[in-house]
Amino acid sequence: KLFGKIQSSIKYDKQLIYKIEYKKSALYISHYQDIIFYSYNKILIEDAIRVSNSSENLLTVNEFNNIFKTISNSASINLFINYNSLIQHLNIFSNKNIDFDLCEWSANDLNIRQNIITANGYNLFSDKNYTSLIKDQLPEANNITKIIPNSTSLLLTIGYDNSRDLYEKKNSLLQQNNKLWSWNKNKNLIKESYNLDYNEFIKELEGETGTFSTSLTQNEEQSYTFFKSKNPIIAISQIQGLIRKTKVYSDYSISQISDPNITANLFGDIFLNKNPFFTIIDDYFIFGTSMSSIENIIDNYKRKNTLDNNKYFNNYKYYLSKKSNLLFYISPEKIAQSFIQNLKKPYKESISYLSDSIAKLT
Repeated sequence: KLFGKIQSSIKYDKQLIYKIEYKKSALYISHYQDIIFYSYNKILIEDAIRVSNSSENLLTVNEFNNIFKTISNSASINLFINYNSLIQHLNIFSNKNIDFDLCEWSANDLNIRQNIITANGYNLFSDKNYTSLIKDQLPEANNITKIIPNSTSLLLTIGYDNSRDLYEKKNSLLQQNNKLWSWNKNKNLIKESYNLDYNEFIKELEGETGTFSTSLTQNEEQSYTFFKSKNPIIAISQIQGLIRKTKVYSDYSISQISDPNITANLFGDIFLNKNPFFTIIDDYFIFGTSMSSIENIIDNYKRKNTLDNNKYFNNYKYYLSKKSNLLFYISPEKIAQSFIQNLKKPYKESISYLSDSIAKLT
């Protein structure tokens, strides 16, 4: 009755499946103990019944069971996400594939109060995933938001206190994926050609590294990477061999370098984007695709037109920790537009969304 009028019922593996008319479509419903599950696809319901009657299910998988034990029964919603599987499934529908292992299962307790949805939980560490790099790293302050434009639609920042350890774990991850040999070859070529030893340069970095985009469609031309230095004068002296040319714009130097993938080479392919131009603002090296893209960063910073001063970002900044190992910020309205634009044609034509409603989420 809650869903609609029952049209018929069948038995599958000794369990009843009800076919219900719901909004002029057929909806299939069944239950296991006190849990109701439903779908427009009957095969999915049959799969759920088969698994519920089996001795092998998700709770018998050690990785999931360990994270399942961390949930709170008092939370409004318990949300479980396998990020690597989510990425793989999104790749099925998208023209823009993402190819890296972020992390496995995450268990989150969601609570809804007034105009805020909060999620707190745990992720499983695995040496095969990128998040293993921040294991045992102390969280650091997220100050990049005081520099990047308020039009930022996506920000991913990694906080760390031991750059050398992060760098060595990145190399271990490359070795597991059979990419270490090519990295060592590239690293040695850079050392011979430009007199830059990444093994030494990494020691001059601290605190934060990451990527952000100011594009509505996540266009690579408006994608940036960054890292923070202990002392920018010492750091830039070590990469002098990479610098091809420099110009001064609005009291800031903008340089072009011979390694456009410097951030990815130091911190992993999650930050892979060809950004051969950079400037330095408050100890942060910020890399972009062109001179004009870096000029845009400088202009916004000097006008104090930064993400930290964005009223929507400030809506929930109060709920963020001042320090973190991983901060992931998105503007749902902008990301939704990008997601739909990158969908393969059959899926793009079948999706409609209410932009006004999504715009209310920040």
